[in-house]
Amino acid sequence: MKIALIGAGNVATHLGRKLVEVGQQVVQVFSRNQLKAKKLALELGAGFTDDLNEIDSGADLYIVAVHDDAIGEVAKN
Repeated sequence: MKIALIGAGNVATHLGRKLVEVGQQVVQVFSRNQLKAKKLALELGAGFTDDLNEIDSGADLYIVAVHDDAIGEVAKN
């Protein structure tokens, strides 16, 4: 399964690590902070972006793991 992580904080990091550990493919990490997205993506072997419009449309599953104050912005896209 191809998974896109929307967020690169604590929850997304732990989820991403576990998903990769059990054989799932994280294809992309999004964060508003490009450095955080890149750091987690490199660890998971995924691509990264800090632009909501560039989130991989070919993923099978999108996991939203962002702060409550960012949910509205993410949901609009």
